[in-house]
Order: sequence, then C-alpha cells, then structure tokens
Amino acid sequence: MRLPIQTLHQVQEIKDMRELKGCTEYKVRWKGWSAKYDSWLPEEELNCPDLLNRFHATHLKNEEEEVEEEEYEITSTALLPRDWCGLVASAT
Repeated sequence: MRLPIQTLHQVQEIKDMRELKGCTEYKVRWKGWSAKYDSWLPEEELNCPDLLNRFHATHLKNEEEEVEEEEYEITSTALLPRDWCGLVASAT
C-alpha cells in the first residue's frame, strides 16, 4: 500500500486570525503563491513561531490604534455644535 505524499510549503506571511468553534485559525499566504491560494489553518498545524509573533505584535498595535482613533473621533465630534453635524434641523 502506497501512502500519499505530503508536500510542505513555506508560509510567507500570516494575514489574519479568527476563532472558529473554539479553535484559533490563521489565514496564511504561501511563499511563491498569490492571495488566491491563501488558506485558513488551525494554529496547531503551523510551525512558524516568528511569523506568528510578528502577526500578533502588528495585530495588537493596529487594534490599539483603532481604539485611539475611535476615542478621538468621539471626543472631537462631542465638541462640535449639534447643528454642524446635521443632527438638528433648522426651524426656518
């Protein structure tokens, strides 16, 4: 009996992360392949700790920046007159 041959491909970059049925999966870009072939893989199938660490460092930084931007937007719009935002209709 012949066993199927498994081909190993090198991960170029971790593109995204999601939780699915309690498991963490990562969207990977394969080295030498286009985005069309990106794949979602469970964390335990990945053997690229450097890329995972880089993704998490960048991902956390981006999330913090988004929160700061949202806070700034809320603070800045709260200082504007209500009618400037078009929230209060003119009585004339």
